[in-house]
Amino acid sequence: MPTLTYKVTEEEAAAIRQEAREQRRSLSEYLRAATIPTEKPFVGQFIPARDPETGRWHNAAPNQPAFTLEQLKEALADFP
Repeated sequence: MPTLTYKVTEEEAAAIRQEAREQRRSLSEYLRAATIPTEKPFVGQFIPARDPETGRWHNAAPNQPAFTLEQLKEALADFP
């Protein structure tokens, strides 16, 4: 397996090692997780799309719960 090397200050090295320890990961595991993107959307990702049934805008990002017509009716039940 290839080895990558890069330079950081003593303070940065200590902070990186501390964070890896707090996450109970090896330094390699921590750095891989911090630098290699995953396929999951980052928290807060928003892909706007209109629901074809309701016309309501919703988040079409992967792994987002669907908003159903029943949920819309329930949300508007008390609306004047």
